[in-house]
Parts: sequence; C-alpha cells; structure tokens
Amino acid sequence: MGKKIVRTQSVEPGNREFLIDSTDICDVLYDSTGTKKVLGIALNIDEIDELHVHERSFQRMSNLRFLKIYTDQWSRPWSLPNDFNYLPPKLRLLSWYKYPMRFMPFNFRPENLVKLQMRESKLEKLWEGVRSLTCLKDMDLSRSENLKEIPNLSMATNLETLDLNCCSSLVEIPSSIRNLNRYIDKVEHVKMHKSNDSSNWNQPQIS
Repeated sequence: MGKKIVRTQSVEPGNREFLIDSTDICDVLYDSTGTKKVLGIALNIDEIDELHVHERSFQRMSNLRFLKIYTDQWSRPWSLPNDFNYLPPKLRLLSWYKYPMRFMPFNFRPENLVKLQMRESKLEKLWEGVRSLTCLKDMDLSRSENLKEIPNLSMATNLETLDLNCCSSLVEIPSSIRNLNRYIDKVEHVKMHKSNDSSNWNQPQIS
C-alpha cells in the first residue's frame, strides 16, 4: 500500500518525496536522477543483487532528510566510486550499514544530524575539527573494525547514545567525551568507566 501511494506522486522516481522501492532506488542512484523533491530514501539491500552509486547521486537531492541503507544479512557486491564526495547537508538521519569508504565525504556537513548509524562500516575516521553537533542524539559506529579515531564531540551537547562496540582498531578516545552527560558504554577494545558523578568520566583505559 505504501509503495502504491508513493508511486502516485510521480511517474519518475526521482521526483517523489520518499523512495522505498529497491529497484527505483537503484535506478536513481545509478543514473543520478534524484531531485530536490526527494526527502527520504530507505533501501533494503537484501532485495537487490548489487548496488552501484553514481558519484553525483546525492548532489541534486539537496533536501534529503532521511537516508537509510540497511540489511539483515547481505554479502552481495556493491560499491561507491572513489571520488564519491557529497552527502546532502540537511540530513537528519544517516543510517548506512556497511558503509564502504574509509572516510566521510570531505565536505560533509553533519550539523543537522539527529542520528548517525554506520554499523560495520569501513570507516577509519569521520571528519576533521570541531563541528556543531547540537542536534545529534544517537551515534552508532559499532563493529567498524577499521575505525581509528572518532571526532571531537564537545559540541554534541544533546548526545544520548554512543555505541563503539567492537571497534577493535580504536586506540584513543577524545577527552571531549568525558564532558558528555550520557552515552552507551559499549566499548570492547577501549574501556570507559563512569564515576559516581554522572557528569564526570574517568580517563579511558586502553586494553
């Protein structure tokens, strides 16, 4: 029913507000036919054989708020071009399972993010410097085994959960985290210990 309603918005998938049909999404990302009308994309990659994303796929989708690429169990080939360097700045949800790149796009602006979920990614690092992250509430980088560094989170004053479970290459936690009031203590290689005062965090212990 939901897919039928979405299709009534336009014959061309790239002119619809929400894309949830896997075939339509693959076509839009491969051919770079999305437009500023697209607000949300939810792709279950269990439903496709392979996924190819054009380097400029997201540049025309400047109003994209929600991007979710997910799977329960998936081992099919998919790729991003080496010069993939853009994600829309208005994103509020970015959930990309097994993100295949070592870094986020160099010009990525995370200021509007509420949820950033990059489980089992190939990320080594997200971005440089201090960013305004006052909207961010949930950051999940769990099982990103190549992750070596997480960004300065001193401006993430509303962060509620931070999941670094099984980030086995992570050897240093920025001191900015110790000033945050709340996060999920799920760290395998780097262990954090919460003191009795919930506003204070002890130095991380390196195992």
